[in-house]
Amino acid sequence: MLQEVETPLCGSKKIDDYSRLWMENFDVQNAQKYHAKFGRPTKRYKHDVQLAVVKKWVRPGICLDAPIGSGRVADSLQDRRDVKVVGIDLSPAFLQHCRGNLDIPLVLGDIHTLPFATSSVDTIVCLQTLFGLPRYRDIIDEFMRILKKEGRLILNLPNAAYTNSRIFRVFRKNYPYSTPSNYNELPDIFSGHGTIVDYYKHDWADGIASLHPVLNKVIQRMLVWRSIQSWLIHLELNHKGLLPQWISAQHLLVVERS
Repeated sequence: MLQEVETPLCGSKKIDDYSRLWMENFDVQNAQKYHAKFGRPTKRYKHDVQLAVVKKWVRPGICLDAPIGSGRVADSLQDRRDVKVVGIDLSPAFLQHCRGNLDIPLVLGDIHTLPFATSSVDTIVCLQTLFGLPRYRDIIDEFMRILKKEGRLILNLPNAAYTNSRIFRVFRKNYPYSTPSNYNELPDIFSGHGTIVDYYKHDWADGIASLHPVLNKVIQRMLVWRSIQSWLIHLELNHKGLLPQWISAQHLLVVERS
C-alpha cells in the first residue's frame, strides 16, 4: 500500500507502507505504556546516556528523529533554538501520542525509503530501532543519502561481543533481528559514507540485569538513586575503557558524513 504524505523538506512523496499490518494494532494506549517504561531505573539510565550523546553531537539546523517513537529525543531538544526537530514514524499511534506533547512537524513514513530530499538534513538520530530490522544497512544508506556533508548520524547497533547476544544466536537458529557487529566491524559498515567520530560501549545496566533476576533487582535498586546514576553516566561517557565489551549490549556511536 502506498500513502502520500507532506514533508517539510521536499513536499509530497509516496512511501512504501511495508509493515502497517502489525503497526495498526499498536494503539495510542500502548504508545503511552511504551513511553512510561523509560521511568524504570535501567531504562531511564540508558535513556539519559543516549540523550547526553545526542545533545553533545547534534548540529544546528534540521534534526530528523527517525523513528520518533514516543518523542523522548525530540522532547529533550526543545530548548535548543538552533535545532529544528522533525519526527518520522510508521506508527500512527506514536505520531498521535507525539502530537499531544510536541509542537514539531511529524511525518508518517518508512525509514527504509525516507520521503526527504538528498542532502537536506543536518542530524539524524536513530535509537533503539536498527537491532530489530534485518535490512539495517539499507537504512543506513538511506540516512546517508539525506544527510548533508558533515552531517551527523547518532545511532546504536547490537554488539556481537555481548554475552546474551552470543547465547541467543546459538540457541535460536532463525535469528530474527539484525546481525550484531563486533567493534572492529563498525568502520566497514560506514565505509564510503563517513567516519565514526565518537563511540561508547553502551547498555551495560540492562545487559547485567537481564542475566539473572537477582542481578536485575540489584541493578534496579542501585539506579533508583539519582546521585549514583549521575556518577555512572559520567563514568560511561568519560572513561570508556572501564567497560568490557561482553557486558555492553549495544554500540552507541556518532558518524559524520564525508
